[in-house]
Amino acid sequence: MEAGDRALDGGPGGANFRARFTECMRAPYLLGDLVLTEPGAMAGPTDKGFQDLYDSDPAVFWNETESCPWRPAAEGGGACDYATPRIRPIPMFNPYDEPAPGRKTVPISNFGNLFVEGLQPDGSYSGIWLGLLTGSDTTEAPRDGLPKRIRLIR
Repeated sequence: MEAGDRALDGGPGGANFRARFTECMRAPYLLGDLVLTEPGAMAGPTDKGFQDLYDSDPAVFWNETESCPWRPAAEGGGACDYATPRIRPIPMFNPYDEPAPGRKTVPISNFGNLFVEGLQPDGSYSGIWLGLLTGSDTTEAPRDGLPKRIRLIR
């Protein structure tokens, strides 16, 4: 792939950025692919995207006892549900590769899995880190090899 060849799915702009939360990434991205950053104020689209994602499956919650996303029995479950759309793969980059502000390219250095919990009283969104992905499986991820710090950039 050539540098600057593509943004993450959907093209530029806040509306496309928001849509990527619920639609996930459609194109096959690989480690080392260069993707374009989305410059500008993305707090609003990020917040709305998280809310859209939460609203896509609001019955599921994090079960501390089972350490998994739990679908209640009343919703046809009563068990861990790794198929919930609230689990999303996250492309990651090495913080030493963080580009300067503006539309720049950055290489994907890894992928992680996040279970989106929802809106918190302070207006922020929270999630449960499910671990780094190994291969293309985006369901139950290993819980070892956690990064030291994760920062969602918006």
